[in-house]
Amino acid sequence: MITRFSQLLVAAVAVALLTPGVAQASPPDLVTSTTLNATEIVVDLAADQNARITFPATAGARVVVAVFSGTYGVSGASARLLLPDGTQAAADPACGQYCELPPQTLPTSGSHTVVIDPVSTTAAGSVKVVVYETALAVAGAIGAAGQQIHPVASRQLVAVTFAGTAGERISLRTSPVEVDHRTLTAPDGTVVFQSDSAYGCSDECLTGPLVLPATGTYTYLLDTGSGGFTFWGYDVPADVAVTASIGGPAVNVAVTVPGQNATVTFAGTAGQRISLRYDTASLDVGATLRAPGGAVVPAATSAWECPAGCASVWTYTLPETGDYPLLMDPSNSGTGTYAVQLFALDVTEAALAVDGSAASVSTTHVGELPTFRFTGAAGQRLLFAVDGHEFPATTAADVINPDGTFLKGRTCGATAQCLVEDVLLTQSGEHLIRLNNLLHTGTVSVRAYNSPANPNVSLALDAAPVTLSTTAPGQTVVGVVPSVYNHRVGVRLTGGTFDPNTRVQVLTSSGTVLAASSTCGVACYLEVTGNGGNLQVLVDPPDLNTGAIAVAVSDGRDLPTGTALGDPAVTLAVALPAQRAVASFAGTAGQKVLLSLAGGTYGTASNATATLRRPDGGTLATANCGLSCAFEGVTLPTTGTYTLVHDPKNDLTGTISLQAWSVAADRTIAVTADGSATTVNTTPGQNAALTFPGTAGQRVAVRVSAGSYPAAEATVVLRRPDGSTLAQNTACGTGCFLDTRSLPVTGTYTVLVDPKLAAAGAVTVQIHDVPADVAVGTTVGGGATPVAVASVGQNAVVSFSGAAGQTVTVAVTGATFGASTGYVLRRPDGSTLASKTSGGANTTFAAVVLPAAGTYSLLIDPANANTGTATVTVS
Repeated sequence: MITRFSQLLVAAVAVALLTPGVAQASPPDLVTSTTLNATEIVVDLAADQNARITFPATAGARVVVAVFSGTYGVSGASARLLLPDGTQAAADPACGQYCELPPQTLPTSGSHTVVIDPVSTTAAGSVKVVVYETALAVAGAIGAAGQQIHPVASRQLVAVTFAGTAGERISLRTSPVEVDHRTLTAPDGTVVFQSDSAYGCSDECLTGPLVLPATGTYTYLLDTGSGGFTFWGYDVPADVAVTASIGGPAVNVAVTVPGQNATVTFAGTAGQRISLRYDTASLDVGATLRAPGGAVVPAATSAWECPAGCASVWTYTLPETGDYPLLMDPSNSGTGTYAVQLFALDVTEAALAVDGSAASVSTTHVGELPTFRFTGAAGQRLLFAVDGHEFPATTAADVINPDGTFLKGRTCGATAQCLVEDVLLTQSGEHLIRLNNLLHTGTVSVRAYNSPANPNVSLALDAAPVTLSTTAPGQTVVGVVPSVYNHRVGVRLTGGTFDPNTRVQVLTSSGTVLAASSTCGVACYLEVTGNGGNLQVLVDPPDLNTGAIAVAVSDGRDLPTGTALGDPAVTLAVALPAQRAVASFAGTAGQKVLLSLAGGTYGTASNATATLRRPDGGTLATANCGLSCAFEGVTLPTTGTYTLVHDPKNDLTGTISLQAWSVAADRTIAVTADGSATTVNTTPGQNAALTFPGTAGQRVAVRVSAGSYPAAEATVVLRRPDGSTLAQNTACGTGCFLDTRSLPVTGTYTVLVDPKLAAAGAVTVQIHDVPADVAVGTTVGGGATPVAVASVGQNAVVSFSGAAGQTVTVAVTGATFGASTGYVLRRPDGSTLASKTSGGANTTFAAVVLPAAGTYSLLIDPANANTGTATVTVS
């Protein structure tokens, strides 16, 4: 009874738990564990489930609990930190996605707990949790190998402790890591070194060299970014001391430990000008020169380059006599060997005469600057040609005023000639032009030219060409011409004696470039749209080039011509570049027109366009029209004045004739396929359609004769009932023949007579009902067989039996079919064995070897509408 009752009770409880509306029990808390400074743990929770994460910690530990990557929403879960006795140390109600509990100094040792409590009782989710000390304690050592350190959070400090001895010289290095703050404290807690974020490190950080004040344990506290890094501590030997001399050989400086510096000492004299060069390969080294009295000596100039190794050159004027220490401080953890050399600088100057010969200067020591002195007056405009030089690297050429201020300069490429152009002097007196290349030596020559500004030249629209010329190197010349608003302006330059690579620009008066060409030293054409103001034509020769070129500017106005539909042809003439010829005519809505342009003198079809425009200016049709073109069968959409615009391309001029017609409605004539003749007449642009009933399988042929059109100026087309082409001939102006066709369907067929463009005239059309081809049988050696073809379009077929390998001769005699009759000897399968075209009375296929046994046939196909008779013999 007890067992049975227990079973019933368990079943009842189970039913109650699974019954809707009955309260369900929450799942038990998820219990897991972690340790301080371990990587994050992932906590996956079921609906209405909490998490309890335990970790051991000792009294005095200062810890942070971070929750992140949550799926509950910002306020979808809370987090609490519980002490070993269960009391709450910290909490945050908004930890569904990310939160950090405030740092806590733990009061007792034991097992602590982090509780994650989702708000929702129906949604499952997850978070990540990490518990870390605010400062990660790491035991380090001076002189040991690099030590890997892995903070577990971006805001975790790192405290590296190491043993040090009083008087020991050390440096501390971290890499790769971003460090905002660094503090080194002595065993007694005093600060030995401290830096703030202004002296932070973005990748590698070196602290030192430092001399330790006492023996004991030192703490190096780092505020780093996230991610692991390596720590090194170095025993730093004394700085390297080297003696050098001005003008002496290079001395080598070797630093072996990060943090070690070097001092190069040399003797100098007050007022002495020197240069310092040091080659450091890939080592980044800073240099500070101090006078014998200890003051820093500023560098007059400096430069550096790193094509393979790195080289730096500094120049100084020594302020006093005595021994000068040069402190060399490698950047960060740099070590290695580099060379240092000192030079006494010579005067490297030459006098330069404007419009005189070139002057040359050579340098023998790095740091020497080739300098040229010249006299000039305020307002003078000069050009300097820096000729090919021996410096293998880019050089700056600077013009210096008498008061020492910079006037103008440019960068010259390695060894190539370059020009310092358009130098307008603002002061009178002795000027300098200096080449700034501290790192190399060599020879350079410079020549100075007067380059007075050219006065502007006035140009007129549609006038004779005007010559624009330059007489001095560096000069440009500008032609000024008025323009008409929204008119095209054509600028034609011809007969130039400049370098072919001369640049020409067309600009507005404000300097906006409208068009340009960089190859206009001999001839070119530019076209722009006028703005109603003055335009400038700027000619700018390259290098030291001078010359002249003729310029003509034309107003691209439209040249109107009136005409009327049906009038005689009118000539459209364009006499100046950028102009267009415009012909206008009156038209009516629904009217069908034909426009024909012919006799163009523009060289090729694509050298001009013709555009038919509506009364509102919109385009109705367009075509290439340098030689001839036509707009055929165009239906006008509205009543008004239409225009035909003929527009030559580039600077072309010439003529073309235009004639326009109103096109009459196409003619439609009903006929029958009985061979009767129908004469049709058409006017320019008009077609004629002859319609006839046809039956599927019916054979018809079309004969066209007595045409009064030019031979190639009319097309005749036989069309099916659906309008598609069954046969056509494009040269039916005087006559043609559409050979026999079998009609594919029953319906109304059309013979279309389509004269080309403006052709007018008449043709006679006959549509023949063609009976079956004449079939005649004969035998080899059976004698002559007569053949007669009596109907237009009809052929004849003469059949005979033959054996494989048999040799036969087929002879046609007394033929009256006329010229171009076709004769085809066919195999039993219908393929051609031999064929001929003949207009004579007699045609023979002699000694033909038959390839197979079967019935062979001779097809006789009279040309065009021909009929006739003949005799066929097979032997």
